Amino acid sequence: MLIDRLTARLKLAEQENAKRQIRVRHGVDFASNDYLGFSQREELKRAAKATIDSHGVGGRASHLVMGHTQHHELLSQQAAELFGYEAAMVFSSGYAANLGIIATLLTKGDRVLHDRLNHASLLDGGALSGANFRRFRHNDVAQLRDFLSRSNEPTLVAIESVYSMDGDVADLVEIQAACQEFGATLLVDDAHGVGVIGHHGRGASTAIKPDILMVACGKALGSYGALVCGSKELIAGLSNFSRTYVYTTALPPAQAAASSAALALLQANDSAIATLQSNIAHFRYCAEDSGLLLSASHSAIQPIHVGDNTRLMNLAEHLEAKGFLVGAIRAPTVAKGSERLRISLSAAHTPAQIEQLISEVRRSDLI
Repeated sequence: MLIDRLTARLKLAEQENAKRQIRVRHGVDFASNDYLGFSQREELKRAAKATIDSHGVGGRASHLVMGHTQHHELLSQQAAELFGYEAAMVFSSGYAANLGIIATLLTKGDRVLHDRLNHASLLDGGALSGANFRRFRHNDVAQLRDFLSRSNEPTLVAIESVYSMDGDVADLVEIQAACQEFGATLLVDDAHGVGVIGHHGRGASTAIKPDILMVACGKALGSYGALVCGSKELIAGLSNFSRTYVYTTALPPAQAAASSAALALLQANDSAIATLQSNIAHFRYCAEDSGLLLSASHSAIQPIHVGDNTRLMNLAEHLEAKGFLVGAIRAPTVAKGSERLRISLSAAHTPAQIEQLISEVRRSDLI
């Protein structure tokens, strides 16, 4: 019965042209989150290879048993120093980190306030915690302040620094000010911010210092896993009580070593950071010059509205046939009617590749 119900959902998704297919794809990558091109950098490859030779390929055990190595320890120390916190810790993924933070901090009788466009990991953490759950309009500080003023419950405010489907940046300073005024704890998911926004690509932490900062290693840092930064008390508490940390195998040491190499590049203000900014500006100039209607995003995520699943998939297939891989974001991942191409820019792109992509989007006659 349960599998039959799942099959019925799949049939409905197929009717709405929303059924997803997993397959190997080839072409110029305008779909992934490798914003700085670090996943292909020799510095990360060398660090990972050397650590595989010394520690093997697996995580072997949880952190609290014997999975925690000097590579995890170094990565934690680097993150705390780079982003300006007392302490940091390594989770196996950004999803696990957000789920673990929220479900550990909150309980019944507490409250979590979410931006309406928050990632599923943040929303799921709130649902799992049992806390009272409310969403404020996207980036609407006035409504957030109104919600904060209505109750004295222990409250967590969860936002993203850069929103993954729209590419816009949160009003970080005003949101932090509201949290401080009303005594709320602020969690910022900086997954799409680090490497992209802030001074020298340092992300949200160059504008504000939220109570809790989550940095995903699988995006601009080009590796895998996640970092949580905060006070010593926060990190000690999560290390002891977060079920997504305590009861899972540690991130393989080789991935921790690769992330350390990525943080070192960030610390050194690697040239890829400036190259990405140049590519963003070039894309926006060329797209607007060709008549494409863009959103207000100045991040690496550049959505182009299509508004229909079928037309969107036809456009994505046209681009793939021409050698370009672009994210096709359909309902229900985004609201029906807001289906879009999600173009992800990288420091690894050349100006010619960006120009060719825009030319093929226009040539398709589907926008």
